[in-house]
Amino acid sequence: MAKAFSVAMAVAAGLLAGLVLGGCPGPDARGPALRTRFESEDPVDRVAAIRQAAAANDKTALPALVACLSDSESDVRFFAISALRTMTGQDLGYHHYDGEQARREAANRWREYLQAHPPARE
Repeated sequence: MAKAFSVAMAVAAGLLAGLVLGGCPGPDARGPALRTRFESEDPVDRVAAIRQAAAANDKTALPALVACLSDSESDVRFFAISALRTMTGQDLGYHHYDGEQARREAANRWREYLQAHPPARE
């Protein structure tokens, strides 16, 4: 419980900082630097990467966003599905709060979606 609260507070602080600093992605909003943040051990970094990809509408990040649907942290899953919904207009029945089996099935639907609708290379 304390860890979830800590992650939520860090995410909230990041959101506030984004608003104060203008909320605009910088010149490195896409590409390899962003991709490594998706794999960070720190969930706050993963959420920041998700938000940055969504703000830049970086369709090449869709596979990384789909991978985040299986994250152990609920906050990461929430931001991932929110970004996917914003960028694609789809949710494919995914709910970040569902049990592991339901999330796994919905994540598989997302992988199938990406195979049928591969992101364009920018």
